[in-house]
Amino acid sequence: MRRFPPTFSVFAAVYGFLLVIASLLLPLHLDEILQTAASQHFYWKHLFEWIAQTPGAQPLSYLVQLPFSLLSHSRFVLRIPSLLFAMGSCYLFFRLAKLIPLRRRYVALLAFLIMPVHFYFAGQARPFEQGLFLELLAALLFFRLVQTPTVWHAVWYGAALTACLYTDAISFLPAIGYVLFLLRFASGKAERRALWFALPPTVAPALLFAPYYAWARPKVDGVWLIGQAYPAGDWGVWTGMALAVLLLAGLIGGAWSSFPSWRTLVGGNPPITAATLQRRIVVFCLSGGALAAIVGASVKAVNLTAFTPNEILWALPGLILVSFAGLERLSTLVLPPVLSVLRPVPRVLTPALAILFIALCIPADAFYLLNPPQDLESLTQLIRPELNEKTCLVFVSEGLSRYLFLAFEPDLEAHECRNFSHPRIVLAEHPYVTPADKRNAELYFRGLNFVEKKRQSAAGGQIVTVQDGEN
Repeated sequence: MRRFPPTFSVFAAVYGFLLVIASLLLPLHLDEILQTAASQHFYWKHLFEWIAQTPGAQPLSYLVQLPFSLLSHSRFVLRIPSLLFAMGSCYLFFRLAKLIPLRRRYVALLAFLIMPVHFYFAGQARPFEQGLFLELLAALLFFRLVQTPTVWHAVWYGAALTACLYTDAISFLPAIGYVLFLLRFASGKAERRALWFALPPTVAPALLFAPYYAWARPKVDGVWLIGQAYPAGDWGVWTGMALAVLLLAGLIGGAWSSFPSWRTLVGGNPPITAATLQRRIVVFCLSGGALAAIVGASVKAVNLTAFTPNEILWALPGLILVSFAGLERLSTLVLPPVLSVLRPVPRVLTPALAILFIALCIPADAFYLLNPPQDLESLTQLIRPELNEKTCLVFVSEGLSRYLFLAFEPDLEAHECRNFSHPRIVLAEHPYVTPADKRNAELYFRGLNFVEKKRQSAAGGQIVTVQDGEN
């Protein structure tokens, strides 16, 4: 039985504690509420139709969360799957760091844990941590397949990639980079054999996913509610750009570190050992996976004219691991005699860059914890006291608006207006209703001779009670 190293256990315990606190304190985001709404009045046809209408959604994460959604709609219960997958991702990342192997693997693990986009999604009831867990699992299975090419290993690898596609299709992209970058080592007999074993499980998942994609793609709702992206503020844009520059520079440096040194090129070093070859394969293929994920995210952003934080999540493990591999190579670099005066620079630069990276992450995580999303549950709680037998409820703006309230109070559906014959009407305006829709709804009831009796504001929305002027 594999035991967790004590230091890793401490890291995992502290990180798990922070995620639990965040899950208990932070209100549900818009995307979490809409994913939860898929299980409202659960039956299978409704669930899969809802998934098909949701942009970018795949069914596996919904099926994993379904038992928790049916059990409770409390924020912590809904987020349990993400918490578990986040902890599993930490362990798999640590395994990959040992596979390289990184000497400063705990520093790399810390960078992975506190990277804002990872910490942001780890405490949300969304599919991203499940996809990240499966991506890391697939990476480990890929390198096991490269070391020991067997049909059984190929089947397991293909199963993991299929699960990636059915969780979040973008999480599959690193696998394409793994295979393409493995071509660099195809001159070796063992690596060439591994390449032939890796090709079928890379292609087969796409074929297995194609029928579902062809069925679901035409059903996507073009007016789906989209919430706020990562709430980092204006300063967060510059922080994100600084982190991106560091990671991209690390990707280039790490990929370069997988090539022979200048002494090897001139015949000054002994032949490459099996351990050295393994390190080069792992580092170079991880850099290929990260590059494939970045290219895929860029193409999607161009097509949708928008970029969301989860697009970079799939490149994150490879970026961090390859960056730290490059830093470690830099710190041990043997410089030519003419550059011997620069010998202390790599040893100082390596920890300085790692400290800078972590220092940039911590304020962004703190900002996220201190700036919670809009608490739609508190807005929903204002509705119940306004309802009686002479009152009906209108969810302002059509489509998904009703689900943002019914997710917290399913019984409100019984009070929804079927007509406007009631003498008293409550207008529920969530914060994502456009100003024009709010104005049109209130003007409509004024035209029906309703007058405003009460207006309550919470979480960026409003609950407006109007009454027939003749009563």
